Amino acid sequence: MLTRAGPKSFKSFKSSAFIACCFASARPFASAVEVERKFCPNDHSYQYLAINGYDKKRTRIHDIYYDRYGQLFQLGVYLRRRNGEWEGKISVSGNYIDSVCTEILGADAVKEVIKRNLKISTDGKTIQELLKPCAEFITDRQSWTLADHSTAPTPTLTPTPTFQSKLSVVIDESHSPSPSNPHFKHIVGEVEWTAPLFGAQRGNHLERIGKEKVEAVMRAHPQAFPRCGAGKLTVYFQTLSRRRKVTNFLMHILAKLGRTLRQHVGT
Repeated sequence: MLTRAGPKSFKSFKSSAFIACCFASARPFASAVEVERKFCPNDHSYQYLAINGYDKKRTRIHDIYYDRYGQLFQLGVYLRRRNGEWEGKISVSGNYIDSVCTEILGADAVKEVIKRNLKISTDGKTIQELLKPCAEFITDRQSWTLADHSTAPTPTLTPTPTFQSKLSVVIDESHSPSPSNPHFKHIVGEVEWTAPLFGAQRGNHLERIGKEKVEAVMRAHPQAFPRCGAGKLTVYFQTLSRRRKVTNFLMHILAKLGRTLRQHVGT
């Protein structure tokens, strides 16, 4: 059963000391830094990507988000099972449109995040015993890799066979997996830059580079990447809230009709 929760309404933090602290606390289990800017896809977006994007992919993603009475979301910690695999994002700075986060992968890393943020013991317990599902939806994703033409320097990264910094665009079309969930449909695009976070890499340094690279793309092609829209989780919980309000209103009307009928029968 899905429990009620919602994404954190975090402010745009500007303190470099605060950002450095966030990266330092995430370092033991974070795998990557992600800088992203959301946009509303249009015809210009697809035209631009048809010419400038490469390595186009289509994937289907099944996300189930977990929380504990909304506590993690309020901290900017978003843990999920994506296609059966545990992962999460930890907000570092930004808002619903422009954001920077660290990414974590694997059940062990997720349990460590739970332990540190909720101050509870995770020994001998599964994640499902510690948290409850609070959001679920399916996303059909189109993704493109972009050539990096910005003047921002590409960071020198320790070689890894599977992961280097990457500038990409995704367009997500999300919907509820079943009628039992709130009727939910949403489309949003993201320009994002990701880089591995390990060894001596400084997260706040990577954040500055990522912001410059993403901003360069969006500034050069404003028609293709109009700044607007909202994230999937935000729209999901807005939809859930509206549905509950309608349900409560209908229940109120039915109860009032019931009282009226009983009064007429009594007379």
